Amino acid sequence: NHDPYLAAADLMEVRAAQLSEDYDFTTGPDSFKRSQRHKQLLDMAGRYRAMSPRLRVAAEVAANWEMPEIGFDVFCY
Repeated sequence: NHDPYLAAADLMEVRAAQLSEDYDFTTGPDSFKRSQRHKQLLDMAGRYRAMSPRLRVAAEVAANWEMPEIGFDVFCY
């Protein structure tokens, strides 16, 4: 079973990891914000991960899960 949204999110996180060492710098009147690429890739990965039907179903199941009741007898001989 293939989930293209989850695959896209994973690829964007890999690309963000590759760009994580880039830095912002200013030279004269110019300012270069390379960290924006890293942040935008992580934001897009989060959006794609939210669109994944597999994770949506897993979240719904986890939200509706109830702790099973466990009973035991303390007066056993």
